[in-house]
Amino acid sequence: MGHAVEMPGCELVRLARFGSTQKDLVGVPRGPSLSRSGQGPPELSDRRTQRRGLALVAPVALALAACGGSESIAVPTPSTGSVRITTSTTGENLDPDGYAVTVDGATPRGMGVSDTVTISQLSAGNHLITLNQVALNCAVGGLNPRTLGVSADDTTPSDFAVRCAKDGPALPQTVYIWTGGTSSQNVMIASLAGIVNRNTSGELLLSPLGSRALPHPVFWLDQLLAAHPEVQTQAAGDPSFFIGRYKSMLSGYVLYDRAVNAHSINVATSIAGVTSAIIVDPATLSYAAAANLPLVADARSMTYSQVYAQYGSQFNRTMLFHHGTSFDETLKDYAVMNKGFVFYTDPTALSPFAANQVHQGRVYGWGTSEYDLFAQASQNNQQIVAGDWTWSSSTTARWNVPLAPQAYHPPTTIATESGKHYVAFVMSDGDNVSSLTGAWATDPRWFGSPYRGTFDMSWDLSSTLAEVNPVAFNYYYQHASSGAHKDNFISAHGAGTLFPSQYPDNAGLVASISQSIKLADQRIISILDPSYDTTTLYPILADPQIIGMMFKTYDAGYRGRDGALDWHNGKPILSVKYSLWDGIQSAREIADALNVSPHRDGVHDPASYSIVNVHPWSTAGPTGTGSGNPMSNLHQLVLWLDSTKVSVVTIEELMVHLRKNFGTSP
Repeated sequence: MGHAVEMPGCELVRLARFGSTQKDLVGVPRGPSLSRSGQGPPELSDRRTQRRGLALVAPVALALAACGGSESIAVPTPSTGSVRITTSTTGENLDPDGYAVTVDGATPRGMGVSDTVTISQLSAGNHLITLNQVALNCAVGGLNPRTLGVSADDTTPSDFAVRCAKDGPALPQTVYIWTGGTSSQNVMIASLAGIVNRNTSGELLLSPLGSRALPHPVFWLDQLLAAHPEVQTQAAGDPSFFIGRYKSMLSGYVLYDRAVNAHSINVATSIAGVTSAIIVDPATLSYAAAANLPLVADARSMTYSQVYAQYGSQFNRTMLFHHGTSFDETLKDYAVMNKGFVFYTDPTALSPFAANQVHQGRVYGWGTSEYDLFAQASQNNQQIVAGDWTWSSSTTARWNVPLAPQAYHPPTTIATESGKHYVAFVMSDGDNVSSLTGAWATDPRWFGSPYRGTFDMSWDLSSTLAEVNPVAFNYYYQHASSGAHKDNFISAHGAGTLFPSQYPDNAGLVASISQSIKLADQRIISILDPSYDTTTLYPILADPQIIGMMFKTYDAGYRGRDGALDWHNGKPILSVKYSLWDGIQSAREIADALNVSPHRDGVHDPASYSIVNVHPWSTAGPTGTGSGNPMSNLHQLVLWLDSTKVSVVTIEELMVHLRKNFGTSP
């Protein structure tokens, strides 16, 4: 399809859309060409180069020359592009024979420990890039394998940062802890942390030391130290100490002032990431002056459009940051480390920036309207990661520890009891990385509940947690109950929240979800969508690791389909039947409904299976009055159940029973 461009004094001239990604997942065409070089320092994360505006100049000039008539000119769209893969390796005992890289599982190509290879003649669309033959004492930063969106007639870069230790995983020798100061100081040190941690193994942490409990990041440092006591720590509260220590990494400073322009803090953060500058306001300008840092940019009067026009080609094309202007240090360090564009508008204005991102990119942060945020992201093939309250993620993301597997998966031979209605409780909102790295892990309302382990429980858990904080990811899996009663973790929509029915690149989404569940060792996918669209849902079930899908409607407390059961190729899609949610249903109501259900034959009656969504933010008691919390209400709900009629299981076990008795055995 052509892209219409209106020119003064001319009729509409039709130009083919350059750089657009394709909807279909395609393979590598025959004979991709290979080139290599040792050029340039790598960057931390994948990004796309800016769409090739100059490539349109010649076609436009030809079109203008023909403007005497009203006819349209169709410019052929190139069908292939390239990927430029860079490796950089730091640490000790580097891999002597280098690595091997594959595209879509094709013939491996050798790479050195610090090398660049360009593979061209790749069909436009998504491709799976894998770095292989990595020594056991080395760890690859970020996702490996990873999915890249290749645009026609464009080159997509992908940088693999490998860290090697003398033995075991690569970790910082010393973690330097900024213990907190004024709001302005916290913002400045957060920007510094993004730059420092981009160039180290995560050695600058932002966290108060008054409490070593969540949500302070020092809690996660304690978990790291428990497993790796060789890591040293040093705390300091003087900004000059940190600026002096890391001055060689800085190009200068960017000036902002929220009193003059509230959005200047986001503009400054965006510029800081691509220029390696710290951000200061009038209250912290003296620190930059004392260090003799030059002014890189004055963001006080700049708009988002201006900064995007000036620096757009340098921003990360896989990450956007939609972040409120009132936040101080949270999320900013992660944006700076990843060279992300940071902005905050009405969510319906995501499109001008999201449209330029690689498909399956992430939008970190939050917005004024949850629905609009999800819809706008989905329509631009992006995925939302709720992360506006995350602290020091640039630090924890660089602690490259091996990921733990789930403690328990039910055997496919598990027996189905007769005379029982099977029910699974699933705690929602595990797509919220801010919560998962905050009080969620230890608070008695959630994973820290004393009732956890007294009944089977399932939890939404975003695979993106493994990227943002692998130590936190491991904490959940390693502290899961695996005794008589189990904890089970399922994928919260994949890497981020989205509406599949509104997501144009379904093939890319399917590949992204597949990558996410493999990374997180999950077998059930939870999907939230205002529409039940089988054309977008069924392809997700094609992945052999996914044994079933939980479906949540956007309305009615996620139970708008009233527990409907659907099948695709022998795999179930089971919609939420009940919702433990203030104003929707109480524990008493749900227990009574389950006890009187006429469906109690899991072998012959597929209606004998139900999912209860558990809303994590409800505060009423088990009868819907008084005070309570989700886990205490669940405990009481289980006590009210007639155990001769109702069996509580994890959602993974529930899906195994469903498939064994009514579908295809998993």
